[in-house]
Amino acid sequence: MKRRAPMLCCLAAVLSLAAGCARYVPLPDPVETVAQDRYGTTQRAAGLLLTVRIVGWDDAPLQRLEPYVTVFHVAVRNEGVADVHFDPLQTVLVDDAGTLYRPLPPERLERMLNPPAVPLGGVADAAVYPYDTDFAATLGALTGGAVGPGTQVRGAIYFQRVADRARELTLRLPIAGQVREFRFRVQ
Repeated sequence: MKRRAPMLCCLAAVLSLAAGCARYVPLPDPVETVAQDRYGTTQRAAGLLLTVRIVGWDDAPLQRLEPYVTVFHVAVRNEGVADVHFDPLQTVLVDDAGTLYRPLPPERLERMLNPPAVPLGGVADAAVYPYDTDFAATLGALTGGAVGPGTQVRGAIYFQRVADRARELTLRLPIAGQVREFRFRVQ
């Protein structure tokens, strides 16, 4: 048993490192990408700077959501001279098998993660993400509207959890009359 202890410690260390690795790896487009890191990419187009990351700006509380949803963190910076309108609910996620995932509106996400109370005598599941404040704001959901010149909006776009068989994902982000694509490999 004493000889197993160092091996078990080593195995535990390897597993903890693996758990910290990203499940999704960005596949930057060599023509469109202006910046990249291990969590996402940034593209410049039509006076906009668009960043899509799989890890959020404050990701720790969102990790509990991974079994239920796939989350992309998006930043839209308007470097142009006119307002740009953006609706995150028009964004689409497609896996390599052609499965199409639509964004979850905050109301549906709230129902999914915070089930209603069970009648007297029943057993209620604990809510995954219980909060009394505005649910969309709590989860940092990206809202639509105008992005003024020199301003930035950022937040999360939530999708139903991607199928385990998926090996590659493409996030299609429609903005300023274009559809920008951000690709990720699933590990």
